Amino acid sequence: MKRRRTREPGNPDSHNIHGIELADRGFLDEAMQEFSRALALDPLAPFPRINRASVYIEQGKLLEALSDLVDAVRVAPDNESARYHLGFFLSVHGSNLAVQELEHVLRHEPEHVDALIQLAITLMDRGEFEPAEKALRSAIEKDPRNPTANHELGNLLADTGRVHEAIGFLRAASQMQPDDLDILIDLGVAFVQAGFLEEGAQHLSRVLKRDPENLYAHYNLAAAAALRHRTEECFEHLEPALRSDIQTVQNWLDEDSRFDEVRKDPKFIELCRLSPPDVVVPLA
Repeated sequence: MKRRRTREPGNPDSHNIHGIELADRGFLDEAMQEFSRALALDPLAPFPRINRASVYIEQGKLLEALSDLVDAVRVAPDNESARYHLGFFLSVHGSNLAVQELEHVLRHEPEHVDALIQLAITLMDRGEFEPAEKALRSAIEKDPRNPTANHELGNLLADTGRVHEAIGFLRAASQMQPDDLDILIDLGVAFVQAGFLEEGAQHLSRVLKRDPENLYAHYNLAAAAALRHRTEECFEHLEPALRSDIQTVQNWLDEDSRFDEVRKDPKFIELCRLSPPDVVVPLA
């Protein structure tokens, strides 16, 4: 908590300091009263808001904490401490607040499918796959033809090693939204991961018909071709992928065993030395 040295009786800083002392001793309700008294005396003071937010966080009241921290920046926009505390809160507690609010919605509206989907997405971002899967299956049970729920569950299953089951949900999502290239890419990638290389290549090729420069389609088509021992076809797709984003693709290649059989090929080595389009390589 932010401490101030002034201890003059009746001064808002005195209430702020007393509030800090009370909070440090675990008297949270009494501390809140002191911070509120400080703000009553000086509504433009940022530090009582920052300190009150710290108590709210300890109490699990994240929305109230966020409100105080935003107000601290509003009343003191040039105060770097206020901005730091807001940024720190968002960095540490942003997803917790999202989960808290979405769960609040679902307690009052259990049939709210969009809240279930967004809760699942937030949980997946945190690596909490089991509750995320539960939320997505609940969403699909309530709305079986929801393309987003089917798409997200398909990706979750693929990411957790259940790629064959994932294909069913991704296929359903693609049938519901046949023009969605992201779904089509994920379905093609899932087919490749499952070993259905021809099917995967067909779906990824459909992406290129509509988006000829698509990085993900080219890269995964290159992988599928490498697995089918079609070296030239592999390089035909790997080259545009590398030219699109050489650093990202090289990072992928470093960990992608699907390209092991072509790594020693002179053409592969040559392609991986490509310079990005905006980089001028000086002549020797």
